[in-house]
Amino acid sequence: TYTAEALHDLRTGRAGAEVGLTPTSFIPMWTEGFFDYLPHYETLIRGSFGNPDYRPRGLPSTLGGEAVSAFPPEFAAGLNPEYQAYLIELGYRLMPGYSGVTRYGIDAAEGLRDARAYRVARSADPPTYPTALWHHPDVPSYLFAVHEDELIGREQPLTAREALPIRSYEHNVDWIRVTLGDYDPGFVLVAQETAYPGWRVTIDGRAAPIESVGGIIGVRLPDKTPGSPLTIVEFHYDPPLLYLGAFFSVAGAIIGALYLLRLNRWIQSLLKPNR
Repeated sequence: TYTAEALHDLRTGRAGAEVGLTPTSFIPMWTEGFFDYLPHYETLIRGSFGNPDYRPRGLPSTLGGEAVSAFPPEFAAGLNPEYQAYLIELGYRLMPGYSGVTRYGIDAAEGLRDARAYRVARSADPPTYPTALWHHPDVPSYLFAVHEDELIGREQPLTAREALPIRSYEHNVDWIRVTLGDYDPGFVLVAQETAYPGWRVTIDGRAAPIESVGGIIGVRLPDKTPGSPLTIVEFHYDPPLLYLGAFFSVAGAIIGALYLLRLNRWIQSLLKPNR
């Protein structure tokens, strides 16, 4: 799909490199329709739904109001002219190497019913599934640091002016590892992961209180003397209640299967002719 092509370009192409992405970066992204889950599993992308059936909510915010994380994703991909007009209205900009549709809005859609005719061509060597990649320069990155003073009493979404982007980190589906050099006191490290129960965090191997920053995970960074050793922060998702529920589900299935097998044997014994 064009979504998969967009992800590939962001991870390996010039457009992604110019905003600091690497081939293994998490990429918060909007698409025109329902998110394609296959690229999610193949690339570990964090999808943001444009028209969701549901939107998961994290634990109540402990730093800032619930709205501090109510910003759109940093990236978007799409072909529809009205959708692109909406992105422009929100402040998105086309990434290098892409050109938008020549006209935007309802008039263009009425002039040509087939929206596919508005597909975006790259400046050279168009891909098999052409698309347009967009970047919002004022939206926080997947991982960022923000000063606690910016969160106290805040009831509006964070922007890139307050959220310092962090592009270098290691990750898997259920953990994130960040290595930090010198930083000023009072900063909070935030990752755009829903603050579900089960997220834990350690700083240099010692457990630290995890925070909900408007429903996404964060941790207060300890004060640090300039020139001291690197600080390693690790987030881990380890939900004991989920494991307990899975255990009871499997145990119930096993008990039910054993019961049915035994019942079947009892029925068979009743049907056997008496000799």
